[in-house]
Amino acid sequence: MKFCRFYVVFLLLLLFCKNWVQTKVVVLSDTHVMAPDLLVNDGTAWQNYLAADRKMVDNSKVLFDNMIEKIKTDIKPDFVFITGDLTKDGEKLSHLYVKGKLDELKAAGIQTLVIPGNHDRGTNGNAVYYNGDDKTPAEVADNDYFAMTYANYGYGSSSEREATSLTYVCEPMDGLVVIGIDSGKDAKVSATTLDWVCNKARIATAAGKQVVALMHHSLVPHFYGTDKFVETSVIDDYATARNALADAGIQVVFTGHFHTSDIAKAYNADLSKVIYDISTGSLISYPCDYREVMLSGDLTTLSITTGHITELDGDLEFGNTAKNRLKTSVENIVASSGYSFIKTQAADAFIAHAEGNEHESSDAASTLSTLLSYAKVARILGIVPKATITDMEKMANSMLKDISAYGEEGRENQTDDLSLVISMPKFSTISLTMNALGIMTYAGFHALDFSAVEGLMAYYASDFTEKTSTLTMKPVCIASKGAGLMLVGAAGTTYSVPITTVAADDMSSNLLKGVISAVNVSTTDGIYTNYILANGSNGVGWYRLSSEGKLKANSAYLQLPTSSVSAPIRVVYEDKPTSVSASEIADNQQDKTEFWYTMTGVKLKGEPTESGLYIMGKKRAYLNVK
Repeated sequence: MKFCRFYVVFLLLLLFCKNWVQTKVVVLSDTHVMAPDLLVNDGTAWQNYLAADRKMVDNSKVLFDNMIEKIKTDIKPDFVFITGDLTKDGEKLSHLYVKGKLDELKAAGIQTLVIPGNHDRGTNGNAVYYNGDDKTPAEVADNDYFAMTYANYGYGSSSEREATSLTYVCEPMDGLVVIGIDSGKDAKVSATTLDWVCNKARIATAAGKQVVALMHHSLVPHFYGTDKFVETSVIDDYATARNALADAGIQVVFTGHFHTSDIAKAYNADLSKVIYDISTGSLISYPCDYREVMLSGDLTTLSITTGHITELDGDLEFGNTAKNRLKTSVENIVASSGYSFIKTQAADAFIAHAEGNEHESSDAASTLSTLLSYAKVARILGIVPKATITDMEKMANSMLKDISAYGEEGRENQTDDLSLVISMPKFSTISLTMNALGIMTYAGFHALDFSAVEGLMAYYASDFTEKTSTLTMKPVCIASKGAGLMLVGAAGTTYSVPITTVAADDMSSNLLKGVISAVNVSTTDGIYTNYILANGSNGVGWYRLSSEGKLKANSAYLQLPTSSVSAPIRVVYEDKPTSVSASEIADNQQDKTEFWYTMTGVKLKGEPTESGLYIMGKKRAYLNVK
């Protein structure tokens, strides 16, 4: 009795620890790093650039360096996500500098995933060397250069790439799928790319995995009018993308571009599914934000907090310096647009939006009141078109009350920008689709219950007999997470398999090695030789790997002692004859008297003509018809 109590307590502790162990992610955006070698000599060319730009590019290197050091020594996350505009203007030198710092994170055991922004492929003519009064062009990256440079950071062999863009999908940890969406240089995601992304998301969620996306441009407007007044602030045809991504099971998209930390809650077409656009501010624009994201051990809770760089290399007033620079630059932009009379209020409004949670700020409320008063006067005097004034009033209300989807019935909401807990999908079943052969290997992120799944059988390799080169397969009811399995069912059929917390069957002798994430497998592993299930020259069976190869996610391979295999492997299911060729059956008179049935109980007129699983003599048999 005491042992039973101890066992129950032990299981509860394991469950508690599973949910207690969290995964930490740092999210950065718009670092706009400029390689030091691009500033040959200070002068009018460089100073004119700084005066016309709201970004503190002159501090980009030191801010990035300090952030990397903070990540390595203080925050110590498992992953870093960077949502585009890594470089000032796509200079190859700047990309190489960024890569060098990411290499430092990699050496510290911290994996980084990146996605390009509109500045990362040199499109605006500002990718130059500054030398006194002169500017000369610098070499810039294209798609191929970007993918090559960041091969270890989203574009390597562990990812799958979409053919027409820098969009990719990977699984950096078991059960978490990350899709990097390339929104291009002009905030566009093609229909081809969107379909590809949604397909990958559906596959992942069907397998019971959580999916998050990275994209540079905003998925939806974060306040009224951003898509009207600020060019390329939001992706083209955002409603279509929003609906498609939400319907595909994506609930969280990390974005950047606008240099503000703001969270917009959106919905699909019929408001049945939620999707969050989590925009992260720029390191080189006040308030110099970054995000820390915690994922619970079971990946069902995502918690967001926001950090700020307030001092730099001993400068305790850096936060105020950054704020004043942002205010001056926004005032200049507003004045140059012909609205000098509200430049200060407009700058204050943008700063309130950049700081986040504007609805909680008394300064923001005061700014809103002033802006609305000016709008009333402008309407009376007729100095600005009435339609423009109306849009500007809506923009001010939306921004300073922190309301996204302002004025859209059923969609309007106010979401905390700086600290938020999101409940991620909780899965009760997964969908398993059999291949065209009706027999395949599998390894899952969840423990699965196959006991009541009609038409689908799960097996593990329990033993190998060297003398007869026979592999014994044993049926599985409850399979543990990651266990290597062989599944037999109807070709092309999709089965719904329950996820379970019940104790798994004892599979300690299993010779199948499960692969949850795609991985390279060598031909041998010490004293063992590796085999894969394939439809080869001798039909469906286990074949020795002829060379190192990449096994796809959610599969398994067979590992046997090298010296033990001297003949083709024959597979025998513990309680049934298997791998019996048609000729072997014909030579056995007893077998001739038995009738053949399909797995659904349909009696056949003779021997099966296609390979597959059948019932013969009240036993299941996998028939390999050559």
